[in-house]
Amino acid sequence: MKLSSINFDSPFELSPDRVQVLVVEQPGMFYGLAKEFFQQTCGEPGSFVLSDNSEMLNIPRNLLFIYDYLLLDNNERKHISYLYKQLQQITEENFADEFNDIRQKTAELFCKLNGTGDFEIDYNEDAGLSEILKAYGVSFRQNEDKLLENLLDYIGVSAMVQPVRCVVLLNVKSFLTKSELLMFYREMQLEEISLFLIENCEREALPMENIRIIDKDLCEIVVQNKKV
Repeated sequence: MKLSSINFDSPFELSPDRVQVLVVEQPGMFYGLAKEFFQQTCGEPGSFVLSDNSEMLNIPRNLLFIYDYLLLDNNERKHISYLYKQLQQITEENFADEFNDIRQKTAELFCKLNGTGDFEIDYNEDAGLSEILKAYGVSFRQNEDKLLENLLDYIGVSAMVQPVRCVVLLNVKSFLTKSELLMFYREMQLEEISLFLIENCEREALPMENIRIIDKDLCEIVVQNKKV
């Protein structure tokens, strides 16, 4: 895959075997590129073009942009919808009798409640599994203590909901240690997911990285880095 833009001299070659790192030292340009990435992953127009063998790819469907590491949420609405759909399918295929028993016992309980109090109640007799899952707050388990685990979980859940070919991360080197970054790179390589890092300053170059710098004078510099 290739990621190109009129802002750069040449396209970025995206591959699970190499991590593309773009360092933008000029604050205004850094903000502009980050904002443009965000807008394009939301379906808005922009200068970035994602392609594979000269075929244009839809950015929101193929690219995941992660920029807020404090609010990574495995249980976004689309993730929960996917989870409930999967649990519905599993229940229908393996636990239909158990679910019917639950519905019957729940209906019996509501009937007893209706005849016990000084008031009458209504309830949805056709309530399905999704209503029960929602009532019990069923969700993906989330590790909030360690960023690396949370990041891997979030990408894994996102990839289940919709295939992810490339993950773009904003200033991730400010949050992960060298050893954590290398572990993260390896995990993404195993999952065959390409990585594109946008950083606001140059940090230690790591194996697997291809580095391109836009300095404060807006000059573009390609840094040769060792391969694995």
